[in-house]
Amino acid sequence: MLKCRGGATMRDYTKLDAFLDARVDDIYPEPFGEPHVSIITQTVPALIAHYDIKRGAKVLDVGCGHGLALRTFREHSYDVMGIGFGDEAQKSRDDRCAGLSRIQ
Repeated sequence: MLKCRGGATMRDYTKLDAFLDARVDDIYPEPFGEPHVSIITQTVPALIAHYDIKRGAKVLDVGCGHGLALRTFREHSYDVMGIGFGDEAQKSRDDRCAGLSRIQ
């Protein structure tokens, strides 16, 4: 069982692990560039406005790819963390996501 800050414990995540293990063949490299860049740079501000997300809120990006959404949320003053999968997650962490919290 995992311990959180303050000593609280987290649930057993074996079902989540099984789900992610079953998705391993669904992982594909995402090319960096257009139209991805335009989609993210337009969508993130739209999400913030539509859902009235307060600055400083925590944002979790599951399947964060190259980390562009993470960087965009961080530029808007959010506390970001990304979870990446596969070889791309390692490359992305090393190449493009300096200073971002990521879990592989």
